[in-house]
Amino acid sequence: MYRKQAKILMLVEGAKTDVKLMKHLLKVYGISDRHEIVSYRTNIYTLYQEMFYEKDPDAMDLQQVLIAR
Repeated sequence: MYRKQAKILMLVEGAKTDVKLMKHLLKVYGISDRHEIVSYRTNIYTLYQEMFYEKDPDAMDLQQVLIAR
């Protein structure tokens, strides 16, 4: 039976160094094929503030928030 492997989205702040570091770590652990690394290109606390500061995070769609950025 074919079972689609789950993918995990990994958010990092930086466009180059953070992505390179995460790719290396995932390769070392042999799990690089199950992850997608996306650079947020800003301070991760900005995302936190947008999703949690005076808002209900359950009412927001993380994918849509990231696409809007």
